[in-house]
Amino acid sequence: MKTLIAKSRRIWTNRRGAVAVMATLLLIPLLAFVALCVDIGWMATTKSTLQNAADSAAAAGARQLTDNFAAYYSPSQTQGHSLIDSAESSALSYSQKFCGYNGAGGVTSLKLLSSDAVFGFTNAQNSFAPVTAYSNYPNTVKVTVRRDASANGRLPFFFAPAIGEKDAALTATSSTTVYTGLVTAFGPVSQVSGGSGGVGTGVASGSGGGTGGGTWGDSYWSDGSSLKGTLLPVAFDVNTWNSFFATGVSPDGSITKDATGTPMIHIYPSPKQSPGNFGLLCIGPWTNADPTYKNWILNGPSASDLQYLASSGAYPVSLSAPKPWKGTPGLRSTLGSAFSAIIGQPRLLPLFQPKTMSPYQAASGNGSNTTYSIVGFAGVTVTSVSGNGTNMDICVKPCSVLDPTAVFDATTIYPAGAQPSGQMKAFTFVTSKLSH
Repeated sequence: MKTLIAKSRRIWTNRRGAVAVMATLLLIPLLAFVALCVDIGWMATTKSTLQNAADSAAAAGARQLTDNFAAYYSPSQTQGHSLIDSAESSALSYSQKFCGYNGAGGVTSLKLLSSDAVFGFTNAQNSFAPVTAYSNYPNTVKVTVRRDASANGRLPFFFAPAIGEKDAALTATSSTTVYTGLVTAFGPVSQVSGGSGGVGTGVASGSGGGTGGGTWGDSYWSDGSSLKGTLLPVAFDVNTWNSFFATGVSPDGSITKDATGTPMIHIYPSPKQSPGNFGLLCIGPWTNADPTYKNWILNGPSASDLQYLASSGAYPVSLSAPKPWKGTPGLRSTLGSAFSAIIGQPRLLPLFQPKTMSPYQAASGNGSNTTYSIVGFAGVTVTSVSGNGTNMDICVKPCSVLDPTAVFDATTIYPAGAQPSGQMKAFTFVTSKLSH
């Protein structure tokens, strides 16, 4: 019996030694597995932050492409190449700046190579092609952010060097395309209904558009403290606007260009307006008070103004479904200083369809009873204001506009520059679309 017990003890002791050896041998692949998990997680986290940087850089760059868009597509433009060069230079600068605001994998400020920002044109079928030899004005910027030998260094591993893997090369790519469309209504962004495949908020669900329910003014003020509308209290003939793009000629028969070669439009005095009214338009409850018009010129309509227009049936508007908006007598000299104060700022110019063409009648009624049939809105900026009284002269030129209160007709949204030739040139932009 004693002999049997002794033998059992020796066998158990031997087994304990075997387990220790086995555990030691298994520890090596176990540590390798742990190292692999840690470093794979490190790679995934870095890849995610690289993607955030790429998204930020692409969006920032694309926003800059809108700045020269209106000038490029203006009539008789002769400086297209320099406008593209300027837009791409600005877009690259902003892409690199916003990329640098991001870090990834221990690098606190990422560098974007100039060669890794590619400018291109996305057509109506959403097919992208790089812009070469000034073939098109770019509407898309595609960026690649790197952690490799060419930029920001390869990503070092923590444990993987023990199994022969010291580092890894990572990249993230992002594209942003600028979309344009026709504005059909206005409302605070958070209250807008509808959508269009991720293009952005402020898109109506069908032709004619509309706004959602909820409380107005929750996210919109016109005093500059938050979202700011750009609607001008001035009505302009849509036919004259379209004719301008065909000829470059203002309503008074003149052709006037700014330093970039962009033709300007004389919106006041504009001939053939309604008797006793020269295009001054109410963009809220009817008033004839100069301070209200001055505030509208400087800051756009307030949330309560937009609510009034909505409740009175002033929109949605379209070429096929005009809506009546009240006018006001005259365009007083006292408003000249307000127009001068917004020179260079983007604004939306309401466009009206004349009541009759032969004989021409711009609006229904006259003086304080004038009513314009509004059909759409076009992006402009005031370029000059001079004179006073009946000699006051106001010029604008086409300008790209991103209005946070605008609601778009989803059927009119296309990549900028790819819209149908028959669609009105409005230079109004929807939030850009991001893709990976």
